[in-house]
Formats: sequence, C-alpha cells, structure tokens
Amino acid sequence: VRVVVNNVVCDKEHIFLPSAFTPNGDGINDVWRIRSNFLEQLRVSTWVLYNRWGQKIFETTDINFAWDGTFRGQPLPPDVYGYYARIICPGNEELILQGNLTLIR
Repeated sequence: VRVVVNNVVCDKEHIFLPSAFTPNGDGINDVWRIRSNFLEQLRVSTWVLYNRWGQKIFETTDINFAWDGTFRGQPLPPDVYGYYARIICPGNEELILQGNLTLIR
C-alpha cells in the first residue's frame, strides 16, 4: 500500500476557481465551485460573483458552495462575470482569488 501525504499549499496552483463552466445539464462542468485536493481544510471569508454591470449575483462564506448559473431561480445568459474570493487556509494563511468567469451555454 502506497500512502501519499499532501501538504496544504495556499496558492493558486493548489486552490483555484475554473475560468469557465457549462451549466447545460450534461453532468460535466455544470456547476462552478472552488476546487482543491484539501478543500475540507479551507474556509471562505468572502466569495462574491458580479455581472458585467456590477450587480451581485451571489455572496457566500460556504467553501462547498456550487453555483449553477442561475440568479433568483432563472438561468443567466452566456456572459463573462467577475469574481472575488478570500480563502483562509490552515494556519490562517490567506489567499485572494479574483478574475473572470465565462458562463457557456
């Protein structure tokens, strides 16, 4: 039996948000969420998504939140959205992720 120990590394290579997703119901990339091999050890202090006009689409502190491409129960059109996430790693190390997300239908 081979045992591999992954150390928690608080950087964009080990904790990331995809730059695009396709919420089309095919079961592949249908939700947008934070991805990491050690997700259970992380906390989110802020995670916000905005549309191109600056309207807040969602805000959460749930590290396991998965966005399905809807706003107020309605599917949003294909577009580019901006995000900001402040993630707290073990030892209270902080990682800021910000950028654009492309919603493809």
